[in-house]
Amino acid sequence: VGAAPWLRRAVAALAAQEASLPNAASAGLLALLWPPPGGPPLATEALPRERVRSWILAATAEQRADLEHHAVSRAWSTAERIRELDSNPDSGPAEVAAIIEQRDDLQSVLRVLRLSGRGDELTHALRGLDATAQERFASLANVLPALSEDPQEARWMAVAWQEPGAWWTGAV
Repeated sequence: VGAAPWLRRAVAALAAQEASLPNAASAGLLALLWPPPGGPPLATEALPRERVRSWILAATAEQRADLEHHAVSRAWSTAERIRELDSNPDSGPAEVAAIIEQRDDLQSVLRVLRLSGRGDELTHALRGLDATAQERFASLANVLPALSEDPQEARWMAVAWQEPGAWWTGAV
């Protein structure tokens, strides 16, 4: 679909994990951050968002529910990791970067779930995660490199454009 190299790499890295949550995050990342290429517009069914919708709707209702429950559990465990940052002297940029990437992956999973008509439980869990992050924002922000030094700078810039209120981009 003509995605930028950074987006292809991020999507491929998630898809290579061969597990339901990273696979859904992979699809959601593409659906969320894919910019339309120049030139003639694609047919609606060829758009990544519509391909992802077809993909998730091919799953059973039980599989979609399991995906959401798994994502909710991950959201709560990510919030717990944030809470532990202050008490763990070994927490550093790598731990914070992993938390931030996990938060963005969960946003991508939410996009997939929304395309299937689900996502309310995950939305609630992400609000809790985000509230925890806002309470401890200094702990997160003080150990991250500058955006211009982040190897995923293009991803975070795209996320900031799509999700202007996203704390995890560092652009807020």
